[in-house]
Amino acid sequence: MTPATDTNFLPLRSLTCMVWVLLYVLVLGAPILAAQEYFAPSTFIYLVFSGVCHQIPERSFAFAGFPFAVCHRCSGIYLGFIAGSLIKNPFIYRSRGIRRSLILASIAPLVLDVSLPFAGIAESTPLSRFLTGLLFGTMLSSLFLHGVRELLDKAPFQRLNSN
Repeated sequence: MTPATDTNFLPLRSLTCMVWVLLYVLVLGAPILAAQEYFAPSTFIYLVFSGVCHQIPERSFAFAGFPFAVCHRCSGIYLGFIAGSLIKNPFIYRSRGIRRSLILASIAPLVLDVSLPFAGIAESTPLSRFLTGLLFGTMLSSLFLHGVRELLDKAPFQRLNSN
């Protein structure tokens, strides 16, 4: 079995990036459609994202007075998905232990940003929510790409090509 090379990994990276970009276009599309008074498709997009985000208007970026389809943190996560599919993270390929450490390192700021306001220690801001989401989304996307790459390397059709 031949491991994937960077050459045949590029289409996977490009396809993944396009999927994340399309997802973020929907995030931005909801307020744009609402501002243009296309309320039915806008409402549908908000409804789709309501399953993954609280969509509190005060905790969401806005366009023309209409909130994005997701909050600050989720906006960061989705932009992080795009960044993670564009940026080659060499640490992902080292070991499972390093991958676990990177996951914890990307989750820790997010957990702190969520929990410190409850403890009365610090306030969460739109910027802190966005940046912690961006860091987490970038790492998650890198891990997703690595996982799909490993899956494709071990797929049954790989054995057929090597014979």
